[in-house]
Amino acid sequence: MAKKQQLTLKLAERGDWQALYGILAIAGEHMHRTLGLAHWYPFRTYDRFLEMTDTGRLYAVYSDDLLVATFNLSTMPRSYYRMEMWTDEAHKAFYLGGVGVLPSQQGQGVGKWLMGEVDRLCHEEEVEAVRFDAVANHSRLLAFYDRLGYERRAFIPIDELRQLVAFERVFV
Repeated sequence: MAKKQQLTLKLAERGDWQALYGILAIAGEHMHRTLGLAHWYPFRTYDRFLEMTDTGRLYAVYSDDLLVATFNLSTMPRSYYRMEMWTDEAHKAFYLGGVGVLPSQQGQGVGKWLMGEVDRLCHEEEVEAVRFDAVANHSRLLAFYDRLGYERRAFIPIDELRQLVAFERVFV
């Protein structure tokens, strides 16, 4: 019988940033190669990734001692969000982004655990909603967020070929 992995969450330290960037780049390449999705491929530059760390908190997820996933939380909405698409635009909200799980760890409960930690952080900080988006043609990912109870709020066009689905969970 395989040993159950012990997952832990840490606020990322500067020394972790390059590895977290690597997780996102690997996840993007994996989506491109296995699903034909180009949303994260090629992945943004490291400088662009660093800009993301300036607007929020970057987290690292470990399985035992192995770094396996990352995400960030910010109070700043993305420039392409229309505030009227949310349940109540006045809600105190966290905006989730940069969610990446190493392909070798996908399907093992890491993503579900990670999203539970996002909800926990929102509750701890008395945030009223968490908001994020996912690639509209990644059906497995959309179904995953649906199963976890996040509500689809809007479609966001990126260009002629790509669009995103905005998700939200309200805690009040």
